[in-house]
Amino acid sequence: MLLGGDGVFLNDAHVAYGPVGGDRQLRDLWFTIMNQYYGLGVASFGDDLRGEPNRLLEEILR
Repeated sequence: MLLGGDGVFLNDAHVAYGPVGGDRQLRDLWFTIMNQYYGLGVASFGDDLRGEPNRLLEEILR
């Protein structure tokens, strides 16, 4: 996925995650985009089978 613009996300950055099971959830990417880029103030997005709450993907933010 390519992200950029509006000074919210890092430019020229590559983020890779570890093996499946210990990685971050795709729902956290959408959660980050909705809250940091669009400013929607979404409290929660999607379900996690491990019961983990949503977290911002700080590693892609400025």
